[in-house]
Amino acid sequence: MATVTEALDLALKHHQAGRLAEAERIYRQILAAMPNQPDAWHRLGLLACHAGNPTFGVEAITRAISINPDDAAYYSNLGAAYQALGRTEEALKNHCLAVKINRNWPEGHFTLGLALVRANQLRDAAVALAETTRLAPQRPEPFNELGIVLARLGRMDEAADAFRQATRLRPEYADAYNNLGNVRLSQNRLDEAIGRYQKAIELKPNYYQAHAHLGIAYSRQGRTHESIVCLEHAVELQPNSADPQNNLGNALLVAGQLDRALGVFRTALKLDPNFAPAISNYLFALNYDPAIEPERLAEEHRTWAGRLEAGLPAPAGYDNAPEPDRALRVAYVSPDFRRHPVSAFMLAALTQGNRSRMQTILLADVMVPDATTRRLESLADGWHDTTGMSHEQLAELVRREKIDVLVDLTGHTSGNRLGVMARRPAPVQVSYIGYPATTGLTSIQYLLTDDIVDPAGEERLYTESLVRLPGGFSCYTPLDDAPAVSPLPASGSGRITFGALQTLAKLNSQVLALWARVVRQVPGSRLLIARDVLTGPIAQAVADQLLAAGLKPEDFELRHEFPAGGHLALYREIDIALDPFPWSGHTTACEALWMGVPTVSLVGHRHAGRMVASVLSQAGLRDWLARDADEYVAIAARAAGDLDAMAALRSGMRQRMAASALCDAARFAGELEQAYRGMWSDWCRQRG
Repeated sequence: MATVTEALDLALKHHQAGRLAEAERIYRQILAAMPNQPDAWHRLGLLACHAGNPTFGVEAITRAISINPDDAAYYSNLGAAYQALGRTEEALKNHCLAVKINRNWPEGHFTLGLALVRANQLRDAAVALAETTRLAPQRPEPFNELGIVLARLGRMDEAADAFRQATRLRPEYADAYNNLGNVRLSQNRLDEAIGRYQKAIELKPNYYQAHAHLGIAYSRQGRTHESIVCLEHAVELQPNSADPQNNLGNALLVAGQLDRALGVFRTALKLDPNFAPAISNYLFALNYDPAIEPERLAEEHRTWAGRLEAGLPAPAGYDNAPEPDRALRVAYVSPDFRRHPVSAFMLAALTQGNRSRMQTILLADVMVPDATTRRLESLADGWHDTTGMSHEQLAELVRREKIDVLVDLTGHTSGNRLGVMARRPAPVQVSYIGYPATTGLTSIQYLLTDDIVDPAGEERLYTESLVRLPGGFSCYTPLDDAPAVSPLPASGSGRITFGALQTLAKLNSQVLALWARVVRQVPGSRLLIARDVLTGPIAQAVADQLLAAGLKPEDFELRHEFPAGGHLALYREIDIALDPFPWSGHTTACEALWMGVPTVSLVGHRHAGRMVASVLSQAGLRDWLARDADEYVAIAARAAGDLDAMAALRSGMRQRMAASALCDAARFAGELEQAYRGMWSDWCRQRG
């Protein structure tokens, strides 16, 4: 007759071979003869979990522990059973007990680390996985998992070290190469990222994630056509997944292929109507569409943004003291606290705010901090690195910090935290500067604007209440390293250069046709369009449209390489900037003015199309605003005809702008505080 050990071994062989019924029969035979045999109970519990019955799995493994409370593996597998039931707290408790019993068991630390990842307790997960790598330094998988967690925490150099070690231990480890590529992509080390993705694809040719990530890296290098090819292949490999569709849509948008991008985003949303990145990217892309009416744009936002709020419970209440006159705690949430346009419009609030009346806290999702990040951190009253936090964890931080006013600076742009705003963690929630339309969220009560960007009657287009700042909705802080203003280029060349440094998604066929009219109206002039993606078929598509609009090849230049001084140095070659529509170039217009270059702008029929109108009005340049296409051409032609006036305007532009409301930081900070105070007072009154 077989011994218990032999019977357990036989049952395990059946179990591992997938013959679960035969394995269960043997386990039960053992238990019929020996009801207190702990290994049989333990393995029967594991079998139940494998068969899709974790409820009995918990019962059986718990019985094993009651008989033998000193076996670490029992607790680890009980944790896994609880995890299958969605009982996270009990799962983590048992995983912790496993490593407490056997502190030198690498598998116990590994499963604890993975459980902590599932619970989104990333800092603790990193500790557990690091301990696994210490105890089992020859296993590649823990290094890979540790790298994933460290990357989510924003500890990119450490993550890269972990992934490199995983590939040393397993040279054919495609996942680790792909993950290392993701780290380098986040650090903008694009050549390295591309090399790692290519290695992953070499090892696993149909690895759709690597193809998709390679496409994203190519896009960031300005190799947009190659990006689209990679992403199309990723879609072919995974046609029923929303994620590769979403990535392809982003690349098409960068290439200026708006209609196709919108179609791809719609496909992604058909595949997964609740896929938050595709929802935001679709709504973001709609702002570029010259055909969409403001009412429909608003309705699309209400419809799709509502999915981000669906199913979330209403907040239980707030501990914030409803005292109208006390010092406020105002928090800004953004991934863009770095060298980014958002930072250029936030410095005034940080440098000029009255700290006795308003404390400013920055909630920063910055993956790759830079000098601007450090400057912002030094100016804030509070700083939290929120990289790696889930929406719920960040919302809990807001509650714990008793934030009175929570301001979103991102809207539906990349890296947004609308999932936090949807949870309503603060009594007052505001949308500002980062998005040119309604967010569509009912959880955001206010949007900061002005009476030019949003004149009276626009309230119908927003889920938010509009709060208009009297002096203008934005305050620009120029870059410290901006080049000096150069002499008017046309004074030396005798030829007017019109210029545009806009993203290609803004350069729709109507825009290019109007710009061609401007050049034709001014004999001898030329058009310079500069963007890093203007190469190959992408550049040819733009050139074809300009040629079709009546320009000759010598009338325009499409440039993809920038001078050593960066994109601002291009303004040394530009006399007059041309603004696109329906989405005007807010930051671009501010930069052009600082470089002495005025902008001709067509006043649009919605927020996105009136931002430059606000900028030019603040700077005292209303005569550069056109009400229709004919006036746009006339303004450009009139300015081009008086080089002396243009040279004088250029030489004094920086001083003029610095003295204007557009750069009046004290004005802006005061109006901002007054706006927040009004919102807060309304909430206090409602609390009664």
